[in-house]
Amino acid sequence: MRKFNYITDYSLINSSVRGYIIELEKELAMLIDMEEDNNIYIETYKKLKEFKNKYSDMHDVYNKILNDLLSNESVEYCVKNGKYKEDASLVGLEFERDLRELFILEERCRSHSVKLWKRDLTSYDDIKNGEDFMMVIHASYLLPGTPDNDNYHNNQYSKQYLSCSLISNRELNTFNGTKTLFVMDVDDDNYIASSYVDAVTADTSRPDFNTLKEIDVNGSKHYIKVGYTNNRKEAVTSIGSPRMIEELSVKRELKDSGELYRYNSLTNEVVLDRTKTKMRGAILLSDGCDLLLEEYLRLKSLGVKFKCINKGLYRQKSNISPYTDEEYNNFLISLDNLDDVIRRYNVSYEDLFDFYQEVVIPMKYDERVMNDINKKLSFYGIGASSGRGR
Repeated sequence: MRKFNYITDYSLINSSVRGYIIELEKELAMLIDMEEDNNIYIETYKKLKEFKNKYSDMHDVYNKILNDLLSNESVEYCVKNGKYKEDASLVGLEFERDLRELFILEERCRSHSVKLWKRDLTSYDDIKNGEDFMMVIHASYLLPGTPDNDNYHNNQYSKQYLSCSLISNRELNTFNGTKTLFVMDVDDDNYIASSYVDAVTADTSRPDFNTLKEIDVNGSKHYIKVGYTNNRKEAVTSIGSPRMIEELSVKRELKDSGELYRYNSLTNEVVLDRTKTKMRGAILLSDGCDLLLEEYLRLKSLGVKFKCINKGLYRQKSNISPYTDEEYNNFLISLDNLDDVIRRYNVSYEDLFDFYQEVVIPMKYDERVMNDINKKLSFYGIGASSGRGR
């Protein structure tokens, strides 16, 4: 849980605390509007309004605390005892207690929101290319390093959190445009926080105002803090729901790009407890025209099951071209380089045939892309024109 001590943290009142209050109010209002079962959100919203009315002038609160701490009596006591009296500032003490009530309510909201994550996320087994879905993924060429992975290394990670993103049929941005995605479970044990913009997350040895979870690893305490977003404009809370994050992400994308599925804006972020997270499988994410042979070979070598998702299908549903001219030109370049990839990875005929069956066909590329792929693979005796494929 968050930690705030008015004596050591009063300088945060006009920055982090103010930003937290603003973001909490915005998200609570959205959740109240979006969810029928919203009693805890309403209760927290009312308490937040009381807090805002009571402390309408944060700068004044800051000044009163500072003046109390700098009073002759407080300074003399601090010099003599090496610390301030707990009640050196009655204003500060009351502010701290009222703020802690909000922290407790935020935790209750988080517990309720976790139920929404479990409700709204699509089961891995039910994910189908071209159909609606919603999932939390870790975008990486490497395994995510959770306890069910070979690269977990007995909790020897320096970071005990796992940075993920929410993707859906409406929101398909991934970190650095990564096309190998690992689908993660979300539950009450591992969910920490979420933001519609990439967030600043850290694993620290001491709790502070932005601490949202404490993780014990072999007797060592890790405090996971999620502060402001990377654009430094919003605070991050633990109460977000999948639908809320999706809605805010789509609005951000429309603002940044002017239309959906442009994939040139920031990703959202979902922060999970690495030590309690499980991977359900992988996704090969196509931009509508690509090969993904190297990504396929990597997943096969890892023994990870996967499914195919083609962004182009979702673009077409929104009456948008399945790919851009730039993406198609890059695809043609990758076709020209296919021979080098096959030699580099020593790809056998059987591997290439399996790739065609497990990736090319399930991706449901449009006719132009399929013709290009079939023409190229026909030189290897694979594809529709070769008689070995469909």
